[in-house]
Parts: sequence; C-alpha cells; structure tokens
Amino acid sequence: MKAASKESRHFDASAPSNGAADGRVKLTMNNTSELTNEAARLQALREHAIMDTLPEPVFDEIVRRAAAICETPIALLSLVDERRQWFKARVGFALPELPIGMGFDSVALGQPAPLIIPDATEDSRFSCDPLVLSELNIRFYAGVRLLTEEGLPVGVLSVMDYSPRKFSHGQLVALGEQAQQAVLQLNLRRKLIGSTQTAAPSMVMVS
Repeated sequence: MKAASKESRHFDASAPSNGAADGRVKLTMNNTSELTNEAARLQALREHAIMDTLPEPVFDEIVRRAAAICETPIALLSLVDERRQWFKARVGFALPELPIGMGFDSVALGQPAPLIIPDATEDSRFSCDPLVLSELNIRFYAGVRLLTEEGLPVGVLSVMDYSPRKFSHGQLVALGEQAQQAVLQLNLRRKLIGSTQTAAPSMVMVS
C-alpha cells in the first residue's frame, strides 16, 4: 500500500511556478457541469440535514476504506450545494470544503459515469485548477457520484493522488461499492429525519 507521506500538504494559491512570468501560478476555476433538476437536487440535499454536521464514524470508515483499497493518500466524501463542496469525511486533505468551481467533484457530479483523471495536467478541464497548480500538486483523481433514491446526485466519493497513475477495474468497482455504502447511510439518515418530522406532535394552543 502506498504511504500517505504528503498528507500534511496545504493549499497555497500564491505558490511559485516556473511556468509563470511573474513567479506565481495562474489559477483558474474549472467549467462546472450544468446539472438538470438542480432545484430538486438541492431540496433532496437539504432533506438529509447533513451539511456542516460533525464527523461520524460510519462515513470516516468509508473514506478510510476507499483510500486503502485505491492506494491513494487522499479520499473525500463530498456533498455539493449551490456554492461549495463540503467534505463530510476526509483522509489526507486539510481543507473542510472547496468553492463549487474548484477541483473535480463538481464536474464528476454532472456526469453519469465515474470521472477518472489519470493526469490532471493533461486534461484541459483541470490543468489550470488551483488543486493542480498549487503546492498540493494533485495529479490523479477518481470520483463516483452519490445518488438519492430518486437518482439525484448530491455528492461524490473520490480519491486523489499526487502522482499520475492508472486505476484498475477492480479499484473502480471497489470505489463504487464504498460509494453505495455511503448512499445507504445517507438514505437511512434522510428517512429517519423524515419520520421524525412526521411524528412530531403539533402544538395546540389552550386558552
């Protein structure tokens, strides 16, 4: 298994780059995919009441397994609203969230198939992304969408590496299985919240 020796890297938008005339990297946001049924997707996300909640062991274990199976130093379970990608669980990544137009997850969210990027520097969608050009030097990415029971994408389970690499079919299948485990937990949470709200007694005013 690959050791996560670079786990303490931090994002620094002013990191120097040999390719920039002024000694700084040129950072640009990626082109976020247009999502259909965005209003319904955001409503479904809100019904989970999960954004900005505390870490939970079940989700922490999912990202740990994803990182171990895929042999990557970074694994993230992100939930995506209209303005940010918030990480419910993370391994090897210091930031708790990213803007909607930065990184890979917002693009992965908009396509049915898993998003696999062997080398981000060779992909025009991401070659100028801050995660690629900053001192983080992200090169490899693989992400699988998290779908609600209605088929609405609310998040992504992803893994990343600092070096270009290939991703085996077995690793992709395993990542998909871990994503399904996350979906099951999200569905249970949504149903529990819905049943709690339904069972709550109404207030009766007595004069």
